[in-house]
Amino acid sequence: LHRMRLFDVPSGEAPKSTAKELSPGAIVEQRYGFTLTWNLAGSENPLMLCFYNGSGTYYLARVGPRPSRCTMRDDNGLRQAWCKLP
Repeated sequence: LHRMRLFDVPSGEAPKSTAKELSPGAIVEQRYGFTLTWNLAGSENPLMLCFYNGSGTYYLARVGPRPSRCTMRDDNGLRQAWCKLP
């Protein structure tokens, strides 16, 4: 995983270039990495877009049921992302 982005795209709608990107609410830098956290209010319809380093590969998925928090963590170059349900 190279990067994760979250967008608020209402269910049933196709992603558009005008989709609202959700910014992480917290960015914590650690000695060998960082953690990004998105705290979601429950009114968002998150669409997750993950990019993979060194290739044109990406993963696009609707996150459901609606999560309360999504996290991306870099631990010395190993990146992982997940969402937590309420």
